[in-house]
Amino acid sequence: MQVAFAVTNRHERPEMAEDIPKKLRKLIQLCWDSDPHVRPTAKEVVIMLDKLIEDLAGARLLEAAVEDGDDTDLNLGAVPSS
Repeated sequence: MQVAFAVTNRHERPEMAEDIPKKLRKLIQLCWDSDPHVRPTAKEVVIMLDKLIEDLAGARLLEAAVEDGDDTDLNLGAVPSS
C-alpha cells in the first residue's frame, strides 16, 4: 500500500539497479510517465522489447566472438592499420 501511495501521490518511483541497460531503463521510465499520452501502448512496449532483445542478443554474440577470437561470422571486413 505504501508503494502505491508514494507512486500515486508523491510521484515516486522505485530505484532501478545500476546494471539495467540504458534502453530498458528508458522504456521503464516512459511506462512510468504521469502523462498517459507519453506512455507507450502495450503494442509499442512489445515492439520496443523485441528490439531490445535483438540488440542485447547481437551484442552478446559479438562479445562472445571477440572473446573467442573468432570474427569470421561477424563480417567486419579489414580494419585499417594506423
